Amino acid sequence: MDVHYLILIFAFGIALAYCIIYTPTFALCVLHMPGSSGQFATIVAGAAIAVFRPLAGVLSEWPVKNG
Repeated sequence: MDVHYLILIFAFGIALAYCIIYTPTFALCVLHMPGSSGQFATIVAGAAIAVFRPLAGVLSEWPVKNG
């Protein structure tokens, strides 16, 4: 795998983690939303990651197994 792809994957992971971690703080301080809204967004993002990460892993191996 090319080094550029690894750097891109790593950068995307950092950006995603940053967004998930700071969503509740942004919702509270900037948008003046209740704390439950920010926490709900974090839970939804975590659930989406839990569902789609294994699916992405299976799809990434698809050409290797069936090619």
